[in-house]
Amino acid sequence: MRTLATPEADAMPGKRPHSTKIKRRPALSAMLGLAVLVLVLPRAALADVAAKFHDADYGTDLVLIANVSNGQKQAALGITKDNNSPTMLFPGLSSWTQFVNLWARAKATPQGDTKVKIGTIVDPNSGNVMGIDVNKGGVFFFITDSSSTQLFVLKKSDQSLFDDDVDNVTLFLSH
Repeated sequence: MRTLATPEADAMPGKRPHSTKIKRRPALSAMLGLAVLVLVLPRAALADVAAKFHDADYGTDLVLIANVSNGQKQAALGITKDNNSPTMLFPGLSSWTQFVNLWARAKATPQGDTKVKIGTIVDPNSGNVMGIDVNKGGVFFFITDSSSTQLFVLKKSDQSLFDDDVDNVTLFLSH
């Protein structure tokens, strides 16, 4: 399941209509997840694009935010569960492009019985590590911080929606 917020996201070219598969109970956890992620971003940051996907199997949310902080555009990707929210901060288009390249490789990798490691990125500011693997269950995202590792599986049915969000963040950061 995915939810998308903000008028700016709606106005972006090529944006698909919102998903109508919204469950009411996870909406509260989505708001909490977005609030936790926004709290870890700098105080002057305002979210311009925000998307959330829910993985019921692991009870985690994959949260994507793009915003302007102190006059600079940035993006953040986080996995939230039980008030624990390891994040990756991409302070501009060049760092975001590393993630886009991993995501492109993950999309192009066939989902089979054997796990395929796509790659990892280290956040130079926090030291957090984000990785992507692919197998028949979907695209596996993990983020490890100093105290925990959170896992999120993006199912095949949500991958095109997530791809649209990645494109929108790329567009946002490039203009």
